[in-house]
Amino acid sequence: MKKKMISLLLVLALVVGICPAAFAGEMGVLEGSIVTENEMDEVLLQRGYPQIYLEHLAQSAKKSLYDKPDVVFAGATISTYDVETGQFTDYDISADGIALCGQIPDSDLSLTWGIAQSTTSENVFVSYSYQWHSTAAHPGQDPIGVSWNDQYFKMIDNSFYKVDYYYPNLGVGQAEILSEARNYAAASDAGVTWYATQPALWQNSAMNFGHGEFWLKPQEKGPFSTIFYGHYVHKTGGSGSISLVIPKYGFGFSVSGNADYDELGNQRTFTYR
Repeated sequence: MKKKMISLLLVLALVVGICPAAFAGEMGVLEGSIVTENEMDEVLLQRGYPQIYLEHLAQSAKKSLYDKPDVVFAGATISTYDVETGQFTDYDISADGIALCGQIPDSDLSLTWGIAQSTTSENVFVSYSYQWHSTAAHPGQDPIGVSWNDQYFKMIDNSFYKVDYYYPNLGVGQAEILSEARNYAAASDAGVTWYATQPALWQNSAMNFGHGEFWLKPQEKGPFSTIFYGHYVHKTGGSGSISLVIPKYGFGFSVSGNADYDELGNQRTFTYR
C-alpha cells in the first residue's frame, strides 16, 4: 500500500497575513445559524484573522471562532490535496503574519490547522478543519489525531467537540449537519483522536466540511517550548476500516486496519508565553 506524508506546520503568528487564493469560500449558512459566512468574515477580519486563513477555514470552525471574541489568532497552515494525483501541498503563514505562498490551487481537499490563545485565561485553543471541494473519493470516516506533551498541557474536561457538515442536493440550500459529537474516538493524557465523517455517494454532496476542537490547560508556567504532533488519514481503497492510535507522546501515530490509505503527518514547535 502506498502512503504519502506531508508536514502540516502549526505556524505561530500574532498579526495579520495576506495571500491571494484561487477560490473564495462558499458563502452559505450553516444549519441553525443566524449569520452568514460573509458576516462572520467581516468580524473575524476586524479581530486580526488573516484573509487567506478565513478563505480556506471550514465554516463550522469559523463559526466557533466567531462565537469566541476573547480568542486571538495565533497560527495557521493551509494544505491542499488532489485526489487524482495524490499530491499534497502546504502553505503556511510566517511569524510576521505574511503568507509566503503563491496562488492556492482549487484542489479537492483543504486542511487547516490553527492555534489560538485566550485573552481572559491561560488556556490554548486548538482547532483542525477540513473542506472537501468535491465529493470525497472514498466516503466513510477519516481518522484524525493530535498529540501534545502531557508534561506541559492537559486537555480540559468536556472541551472536545467535532462536527461534520455537508451540502445535500449538489450544493443547493443550507449546509446540514452530518455528524456531531462531544465525545472522541480515543484520548489519553498526551493526545486525542476522532473521525471526520464523509457523506455517502447517494447524499449527492457537492462539498462537505467539518472540524475538531478542544482546549488545553498549561501544566507549567511559561515561557516554554514544546512540540505538537498531528495526523490525518484518508481511506483510498478497499472495503475495510482504519483507525488511529496515539501510543504515547513522542512515539508517533499508529494506523491500523485492512484498507489502503494516505496519511498526513505534522510536527511543530510551539512556544507558550
